[in-house]
Amino acid sequence: MTARDARTSNGRRPHVLVIDDAPELLDLFVELLESEDYRVTTSREVLTVDDISAIAPDAIVHDLLFAGDHDGVWQVLSHTRLDPRLAQVPLILCTADPRVVSDRSVVARLESLAVPVILKPFNLEDILNVLAHVLERPEPIANQLINASYPRLSEGVRPVVDRCAS
Repeated sequence: MTARDARTSNGRRPHVLVIDDAPELLDLFVELLESEDYRVTTSREVLTVDDISAIAPDAIVHDLLFAGDHDGVWQVLSHTRLDPRLAQVPLILCTADPRVVSDRSVVARLESLAVPVILKPFNLEDILNVLAHVLERPEPIANQLINASYPRLSEGVRPVVDRCAS
């Protein structure tokens, strides 16, 4: 399913907010998602909940590590889930750190926030599959992982790519 197939409840193309401090990744996301008919907004900075709400995305793809600090990102993810304006907006976390999915406390935290994880480097088709999957669901999905390079880093975290159809 692409954005051409997935329309929001008001019939418009899905709007994806991509937050990453690497400009080359932002450029890649814009090119990929716009070619699939998504509307895309990008940010090289961690945004506040009010900033995200003003952008009004249908889904958020967020990098975990900004300038060596991930605490600010965890706060934004937690506050986004607690904010009634954004609580049902699907969040997808991107990270190059495989410890994120091998640390049971981190996995539990992600599950509680209903945040799937995509490990870098990622396959472009994986991004599209997860994005389409979270957008077609009425609620955010939990306990999901994508990464062809590290298929089973943690018990309790299931890969998404070949499970999206199920």
